[in-house]
Amino acid sequence: MNAENRIRELAQSYLANDHQSDGVRFIDELLLIAADAGEIRCSMAGNDALRFEVENQPVWEMQLSRAKSKLRYLCARLAVLCTEKGSLDGTLYGGAGIIPGNSTTSESMDPNEWKVRLSNTASDQNFCIVPGAKINRRQGRIDADGKWADSIALPANAATTADN
Repeated sequence: MNAENRIRELAQSYLANDHQSDGVRFIDELLLIAADAGEIRCSMAGNDALRFEVENQPVWEMQLSRAKSKLRYLCARLAVLCTEKGSLDGTLYGGAGIIPGNSTTSESMDPNEWKVRLSNTASDQNFCIVPGAKINRRQGRIDADGKWADSIALPANAATTADN
């Protein structure tokens, strides 16, 4: 099953029901997909749709009720994971961080982590997840100070600080 089908299945299982959505499980499973498929980006695509970009695959969109609210929740979950388990350079409203892996991912990743960049403001919502094994092979991902360089091209208006 390709990454698009896996993500669609996850969204159907964990995000489709407006009253019982489970963004925590969705993000946990999405990190595992990123470990296999590579870089994953998500942003708004209209009022009720999310746009996904998976490394080396065509861009695709998925209709989802309350898409903006759900994307904001997913961005917040990624920010919390960066804060709790790794580091977040920025705020819960935007920035970049590292999420260390766990025993589930140790066989598929080396090093065992994900780099995350997100924007979660009222006017802009998006995230990008890059598995650690991909980061070290790509030139320019880590700057001279050991911080994640700004080499991943998110939308030009992606914020890194809160603007309410």
